[in-house]
Amino acid sequence: MDKQQRLEAINKIIKAIGERGRGFFSDKKGNVAHFVLVGGQRKRLHFRNADGTNVNPYDLRRDYNFQGGGTLWALVHDFKDFILLGGHTNGKHGYGGLLASGWGYADHEMDEIIVLAREVGFLRQLTTTV
Repeated sequence: MDKQQRLEAINKIIKAIGERGRGFFSDKKGNVAHFVLVGGQRKRLHFRNADGTNVNPYDLRRDYNFQGGGTLWALVHDFKDFILLGGHTNGKHGYGGLLASGWGYADHEMDEIIVLAREVGFLRQLTTTV
């Protein structure tokens, strides 16, 4: 999976989060935050809030343009690392990731988000041992 494909996969997860539960990453008008690659030959990754403002996802400190709390900010960094580097980054930035229990979404909504995250490759697939 290349960088553009990983970006599209993450944007699907963000959209799913915004359309469910508490509507994180979305606004009352139905707009949803997303990642974009900007530039010519050397593209730079940007995160756009639901209102269209840009956020610098490279700075680990809080960007004051970001319209979410610390848990979502950590998730943005996990998403950024996945887009840029590939590999599994869920929970790398210290909050428990998509599998954490503190999202405040209904169980069935979180299950839908987790299934999608596995399908697009952000979360590892469940394995069974015999």
